[in-house]
Amino acid sequence: MTIKQDTSTDDTVDPSYTALLSAVPCNIVPVGGGERYQGKQLRAETDFIIETRFYSNLTTQMICVNDVDSTEYTIKRIHNVNGRSRYFLIEAESVT
Repeated sequence: MTIKQDTSTDDTVDPSYTALLSAVPCNIVPVGGGERYQGKQLRAETDFIIETRFYSNLTTQMICVNDVDSTEYTIKRIHNVNGRSRYFLIEAESVT
C-alpha cells in the first residue's frame, strides 16, 4: 500500500497527491457496502478496514492506494488500537 498526501495549494480546487509512504505492509478487509442515489445517478459504496502499523503523521486528509490493483481508498477514520501506538485500524471507502 502507498499512502499519499495532498500537496496542492489552498487556491486549487482539485487535489494533487504525492506519495508520503510506499510499500506499507497492510491487510485490507472489506466490511460492508451498498448503493446510494446521488442526484439521478446510482453511486456504489464499499467500506473497508485497513490494518497497518502506527504512523504518527497519518491523517484523514490522505488517501491509500493498493499497490496490487491500484485501488484508491479515502480515509474516513483512524483508530489507534488500545492507545499503544503500535498499529492502526483505518476505516476507508474505495474511490470509484
